Amino acid sequence: MRLLATGASGLLGSKLCELAITKNYEVYSAYSQHKPLYGVPVQVDVSNRGVVEKIFEKVNPEAVVHAAALTNVDRCESKKELAWRTNVLGTENIAASCKKHRAFLVYISTDYVFDGEKGMYKEDDKPAPINYYGLTKLKGEESVENLTDQHCIARSSVIYGSSLTFQPRT
Repeated sequence: MRLLATGASGLLGSKLCELAITKNYEVYSAYSQHKPLYGVPVQVDVSNRGVVEKIFEKVNPEAVVHAAALTNVDRCESKKELAWRTNVLGTENIAASCKKHRAFLVYISTDYVFDGEKGMYKEDDKPAPINYYGLTKLKGEESVENLTDQHCIARSSVIYGSSLTFQPRT
């Protein structure tokens, strides 16, 4: 299995790449700024359609896990253009390339697409984001649903842990 993972230097992406390698997957680890620890590193700006398409042509993935996102909720509020470019436009670019190259897409979304009033949400509950981060992830979900038939949307909740994707200064 040839896997392309975006956000591969993040907490979820790095663990996913590490596990996929143990299953003998051919892993391409897409990143923006911080080189990932696992897989074949490929630098990509997901908001740049041409760059995304070149990566897909080079890698020709069978499956893609799109975990790249601007997840800092406060930064999404203060840098709305960056949040939109990363979380919506970037997702559109990944989904369009997945369709073109017939790759299955797993889109990592969030429970921030809901307002938090109800709790214990199900797939068919109506989204109602209360912040810009949640709105951009919901728009990303809509892009995935509209642009490719071969997909899965996974809404995560509070991913936490540690990752050694960088080396501290000594």
